Amino acid sequence: MVIEIDLDKIKIRAVKPTDGSLLKEFENKIIAENLLISRKDKRTIEECNWMAKHMYQDVEKGSGVVLIAEFQDKIVGFSSMFFLRQKSRHIGDFGIMLDKDFRHQGLGYKLSQSLINMGEEKLDGLDFIQLGVFAENKPAIKLYEKLGFKVVARIPNKFKYENRYFEEILMHLCFN
Repeated sequence: MVIEIDLDKIKIRAVKPTDGSLLKEFENKIIAENLLISRKDKRTIEECNWMAKHMYQDVEKGSGVVLIAEFQDKIVGFSSMFFLRQKSRHIGDFGIMLDKDFRHQGLGYKLSQSLINMGEEKLDGLDFIQLGVFAENKPAIKLYEKLGFKVVARIPNKFKYENRYFEEILMHLCFN
């Protein structure tokens, strides 16, 4: 079931250190869908509490940005970008997840564009953004291309799930 949404009724906000239980509910719902994402095991409340706290700290330190899309006090979208380390610190590693009932209605674009804009503004030294996506995930690839990402590499057999191999596509969005 797809819920027809009014994007103005969805609140996009920064992550809070107290978002652990909301993140657990959201992420485990996504994982249960058995989507083409790299994670297969559900998260514990301890993991999610730790994750929320550390993501918030990274945002405060200027090494990442995290946005949550919230509808009726539930997370329906999550997007993050964190600097890689050391000599790759000019690269932001991007990710996004959306509740299945909120896909294909513009929320992914709105959330991603908000995150990219915030990253450009708040992440000093950000030269480009990278992401990896399963080659079979055509809707995600279409979204990333609409945002300006370009394919830079393909990695055969990057993931193995249920005795099947999947190719990963690496994409970049450059600012210079």
